[in-house]
Parts: sequence; structure tokens; C-alpha cells
Amino acid sequence: MKRIGLPGALLVALACLAGCSLPPVKNEMPLARSFTARAANSNETKVVIFNQSSMVLHGIDNTGRLNVKLDGKGVAQLNIGEFVQVIVPRGKHQVNLEHRDVFMFRSDHELEFTNAETFLKVRATPVSNEAQVVPELAPQFDVKFRPAAMLSQ
Repeated sequence: MKRIGLPGALLVALACLAGCSLPPVKNEMPLARSFTARAANSNETKVVIFNQSSMVLHGIDNTGRLNVKLDGKGVAQLNIGEFVQVIVPRGKHQVNLEHRDVFMFRSDHELEFTNAETFLKVRATPVSNEAQVVPELAPQFDVKFRPAAMLSQ
């Protein structure tokens, strides 16, 4: 019976650590509230950032939440299936992602936004994070994704 006690206690401790909450990033950029919002001029792009982390890997213990920063400024904390929109100048940008699992996983991504609308898929992976500009939104985006609940700015 004693042999089961220590490994069992370790498993419980790891499970508790995996569920540790990730403090939300402070919103430091204005967000476009309406999905029909457009960039005001041709030098800008509307970026739709959506969290498509795996519900199987990260949904049960809520480790799929991602803190998103753009060019060093906080954008939002996105749960799985949430999105936000920002309007930024076209060109290269630095995207920083962070999620907490058993450990804290941080990653930096340099991406280029060139179109009038840019779609940025972000997701937590088992050992890091991923950010990828995709050509279009996922089918049934309006059904599968919802705007992120924002804390007061």
C-alpha cells in the first residue's frame, strides 16, 4: 500500500500544477468590437486572432488559455474557441504567446501582416505555442468561435 502512496501523491500534485491559473494579460491595445470593422486606411490591417488549441489536449484542465501580446503590448487572454480583433499597421510584427501547463510555455513569433484582413490562428501545443497566419477563417467560424470576454480596460 505504501508503494502506491508516493506515486499517487505525485500524480495528484502534477494534476494540481497543471490546473494552476494563468493570470490574464493586461489589455494595452484598442480592440475592434464589431466583426464588420475594417481598417481605416490602406496601410492598416484588421487582424482576427483566434485560439484553436486542442480541446482534447488542453480543454479538460483549461491549459489551452493563451496570453497574447503583439509588439510587446498586451492584447488579450484567449480561451479555446475565442477570438479578438485589432487594427494595426501592415508589415512585420512580433507575436508573443504564453500558456501554463505543468510548466509555463512562452514563445515568440515574427509574422508579416500584408492583407486588408489577416487571420492569425494561435494554439497551445504540448511543449510550446504556435502562431500561423492562415488565408481564411475556419468553416462555420461564427458558430465555433466567440468574442473573448474582456476585463475592463
